Amino acid sequence: MLHDYSFIDDDPRAITRLANGLWESDHSMWKGTPAQIRNSLGWIDGASTSLSSLDCLLDVAASTSQNISRIVLIGMGGSSLGARALIDSSNLSNQIPTYFADSTNSSQIRFLTQLVSSGKSLFIVSSKSGSTQETISLFRYFHRHVRNDIAIEAGGSRFVAITDQGSPLETIANNYSFDATIFGQHDVGGRYSILTPFGIYPAAVSGVKTKEILLGAIQESDHCREHFVDASTFSLVRYLSDCLKQCRDKLIIIADEPLASLASWIEQLISESLGKDGKGIIPVCGIDTEDLKYLGDDCAIVRLEGMSSSSEKDQNRKNYFNDLSEHVNQPILYTQVIEPKDLGKEIMKWELGIAMLGSLIGVNPFDQPQVEISKGLANEAIKDHKRKATRLRRIEGIEIEDLEDLLKSLGRHTYMALLAYLPRDRENERLLRILSGAVTRRCEVPVSVGFGPSYLHSTGQLHKGGPESGVFVQLTTTDIGEKIEVPGETFDFSFLNEALADGDMAALHELGKKVVRINLGFDATLSIERLINRVETFKN
Repeated sequence: MLHDYSFIDDDPRAITRLANGLWESDHSMWKGTPAQIRNSLGWIDGASTSLSSLDCLLDVAASTSQNISRIVLIGMGGSSLGARALIDSSNLSNQIPTYFADSTNSSQIRFLTQLVSSGKSLFIVSSKSGSTQETISLFRYFHRHVRNDIAIEAGGSRFVAITDQGSPLETIANNYSFDATIFGQHDVGGRYSILTPFGIYPAAVSGVKTKEILLGAIQESDHCREHFVDASTFSLVRYLSDCLKQCRDKLIIIADEPLASLASWIEQLISESLGKDGKGIIPVCGIDTEDLKYLGDDCAIVRLEGMSSSSEKDQNRKNYFNDLSEHVNQPILYTQVIEPKDLGKEIMKWELGIAMLGSLIGVNPFDQPQVEISKGLANEAIKDHKRKATRLRRIEGIEIEDLEDLLKSLGRHTYMALLAYLPRDRENERLLRILSGAVTRRCEVPVSVGFGPSYLHSTGQLHKGGPESGVFVQLTTTDIGEKIEVPGETFDFSFLNEALADGDMAALHELGKKVVRINLGFDATLSIERLINRVETFKN
């Protein structure tokens, strides 16, 4: 059932009043206590704050990145998505390769372990709270590996922390003699932290032109202050509010390949900011342009176009959108990200626009109340294990053969989310895109794909607190490799991964969501291929 957004006042004067309130840090624009709101608005001037201290940050980046051959960023949600968006969108040929440790899947950890066993790696441990279970566990593992299995020179730890001042991670960094500890802004939440050190430092180390990005963000902000109705932020707010009033609450983000990570950051920003009280926009990334014609009148499209690309997929996208009359029945918002300044403008546009839209629909865009539910349930399992009660809270999955009943539940105005507790590698991404495309073509609904546990820090809030139109399919597998212990704990990463999956599954159940689990067994590839075949032959 679609939420009624006819109450939205999207008159230009009303939106302009919101913009003025934003510059004045008017807490009354949103739900929440005055103190909580005011302590969440540092991002408004975050680009200017970062620019004023950029030289110092670049000095730290230069001193900590000498003679390194790769970067490994350990972080979840906003602590990694922002940096990834800046790095990937810049698409520089001379960038230092950056890898993201954002999974507790044992196979993915093994892959990264092999990768860092040769050459010199810089490990960036990123967590605003400094206490994220996944991040701290991964840090402990890689720190032990580096110290025990790689003979590194004395005089440098090759570890850098990014966190808020006074956090547990600051203490860890001091105790382990990190090369540097970089502090974020206490009044900036994770998903709004992309233009603070959480995004800027990793991007700078990688070789990204961070100054130009910050200048672009400041330019968009200044434009909004001076001529708001002519700014791209105003167009975004009007577009999204109009879509909601037309009952178009599914936002399909079609991005050229270098901008795919920017799309994922936008996905998190929208999901965590607006997915509350049964309201929100459902962002979906990665849908093939050829499948857009199967989507209904509850969808809208954002087109992120980058600079000219030789990629066959990007060329196909351009050709597809050149003739809209034959293909697309949904409204489209176009944007181009050609230069670093464009990237900064786009980031600021979405941060400002989503904050204003939160006010328009009556939600607090700066909290994530339902995220804590699955965290709490996962922590219960971990505590039980520490007390030697090693049995997880098991929720039985369904057989692949039972998939038809699930597909039949996909009706008009619904969507599916594939929640994959699998290694995030190219093969799994490819297969899940094929699977999601098959569901879209057969059932005419959009399908999002998230890899666990990282999606818990991105779209997890939307799944639990957003519109009651989701059908959730959790995909798990059986780990057949050697167990990888979490240093200092009584459990291994397989257990941690299962605990996080079980916690999320239980939370969705308790909130009355339609959710099933399919265990793919020992051969995930074969099982996903079976799923694809079942969907392609499905007749509703």
